[in-house]
Amino acid sequence: MDPAELKSVIKTGVKHGLHFERGEVHNGLWCCSVALEPTPADERLALAAICLTEPDAGRERRIHRALRREAFTTIVALTTGG
Repeated sequence: MDPAELKSVIKTGVKHGLHFERGEVHNGLWCCSVALEPTPADERLALAAICLTEPDAGRERRIHRALRREAFTTIVALTTGG
């Protein structure tokens, strides 16, 4: 993947709140992640789901909903100290 493609993929991930990896790093590996707000110690955290094959559309939607829900819960916990 060239730098322009990478920049485009990152922008799309930021826009939608989900970042995907579909075999670019490791052939056959599928990954969906959501970035979290930096912690007070400036750690960059993310929640991710990793599959050895790309999930079907229904399972992919379930993964997206679960990651967004967990990201919201985790961000709230990080910002409130809980």
